[in-house]
Amino acid sequence: MSEELGSGPYLDGSFDFRVDPVGDIEGSSGASELEKDLSIFMSIELQQYLGSPPRGNTEAKVKSSVIDVAESDSRIRQVPEDSVNINISPSGEDISASLIAQVSGGEEELVFNI
Repeated sequence: MSEELGSGPYLDGSFDFRVDPVGDIEGSSGASELEKDLSIFMSIELQQYLGSPPRGNTEAKVKSSVIDVAESDSRIRQVPEDSVNINISPSGEDISASLIAQVSGGEEELVFNI
């Protein structure tokens, strides 16, 4: 299943390359690659919710955005709504989202911290 989800250079939480002990750029594949690719789009999409305390339906809007971004990737068949967990800090400065993505050959848990 790793090949179906892709491979590429590893990026850390700041979207910087990570180098291994011998000086080569580390790689990622499978679910890690899918998560890396989606992290950039999640970060862009969820920026609109950062910086102010969550209000009435903020969590529902974030959840909907997370599902939309994930399902826009052709490697993901579906993200069941009940598999998505959203946590927004009281100040609105941090958002974390976890989900179960149905992909070819099974399911993958993906976690995003914005």
